[in-house]
Amino acid sequence: MIAERRTRSFCNASGRSLYKSVVTSTNEHDLPAAATFVVGPHGSIEDVDAAACRLLGYSRSELLGMHGSDLVPIERHGRTAVSLDRMRSGELAFRNGVLKRKDGTVLPVAVEARILGDGRLRLTVRECRPA
Repeated sequence: MIAERRTRSFCNASGRSLYKSVVTSTNEHDLPAAATFVVGPHGSIEDVDAAACRLLGYSRSELLGMHGSDLVPIERHGRTAVSLDRMRSGELAFRNGVLKRKDGTVLPVAVEARILGDGRLRLTVRECRPA
């Protein structure tokens, strides 16, 4: 429940209530659907779960080895790179942003980062939908 509230407020961080999190079951206390990405120290995607594939429309083999910047609209590359550096340093744990699906559509997301012991990041990504 705490994580769900945090995701909802994170998606609404602009204060304009543009987005709300998606809850995939009928139980309002369940967490929003989450996708997991493991990103290496140089930005390449090293592991994903099935939810990540469904979220973005890629197969696992297509995502593995892809650079994370390939999933971000070009106009957001700089901002995203700075956020990832801050996540790696432990300065930033949550961020909202957008990802680009395989079909080219842009998807608003909330991202939670956890630093792994080997320098990689585990990113938990939850879709945010228009209210």
